Amino acid sequence: MPLTAALSGFATLDFIATAPHPLPVTGTVMGQCLTDTAWPRPGGASLYAGRRIARSGLCAAAVTVLGDDATGDAYMRACADAGMNTDGVHRLAGGKSPCCLLIYRDTGDYSCLLDPGRTANRPDSAQLAVCRDADWVVISAAPAQWTRAVLDSLRPEQVVVWIVKNDPACFPPPLAQRLCARADLIFCNSGERRLTDSARPRIGLIETLGAAGVRIVGPHGETALPVTPISVRDTTGAGDTLAGETIAQLMAEMDLCSAATAGIAAAAELLQGRR
Repeated sequence: MPLTAALSGFATLDFIATAPHPLPVTGTVMGQCLTDTAWPRPGGASLYAGRRIARSGLCAAAVTVLGDDATGDAYMRACADAGMNTDGVHRLAGGKSPCCLLIYRDTGDYSCLLDPGRTANRPDSAQLAVCRDADWVVISAAPAQWTRAVLDSLRPEQVVVWIVKNDPACFPPPLAQRLCARADLIFCNSGERRLTDSARPRIGLIETLGAAGVRIVGPHGETALPVTPISVRDTTGAGDTLAGETIAQLMAEMDLCSAATAGIAAAAELLQGRR
């Protein structure tokens, strides 16, 4: 029977744009929309990572909450198109689905404006059952109360993956420390690495360094993997795609370095499609 992965986190509908730096306090700002498809674009770590897991023939179950609105419908269609299981997706009557505005600046950094919508701050019993029954559980950004409830529901033998986000609202220090102690596999970027200083994950830690490559810290030491830089302004979801493909290959019992190499290729595929 195929292994299952439950992916817990915000289900966002993303608006992607560029703007100059610094942004003026008032007045019109000339920028550019970075997607030719209908807005908003379904996103969030669970969807980007889950796509790659489902593509490998494994069961990837989103565990999140949406409103019963048009943007929530768009997210559900994206899950269906990806072949993801939606038993863990709750649609809240009268609710409003989360939306995210990502503004990339010409300096290379970005700002994320999140409207969490009107949904729920903790999973219901059915959603916790989806997490408890999975072989792997992937934790990404969500309300802290939500993540604590998911962690409380898990069995000791389940594999826990943490996709780090430098957001104290989602991962306040006590929760980050708890995840450092519990996670078997951690994904972060160079700006998030300090949040994982106390972690000693059983499988390993994968740190993305932009054009400088990927650093892997595993049970047998450190390994550096190169990447081919890709000139693209919209990098949304690249790290989550890398994480999803790496997880999928590890679930198929590939070794950590080979799995991460496959993850790098999957992220490159995503970015190449946006050039």
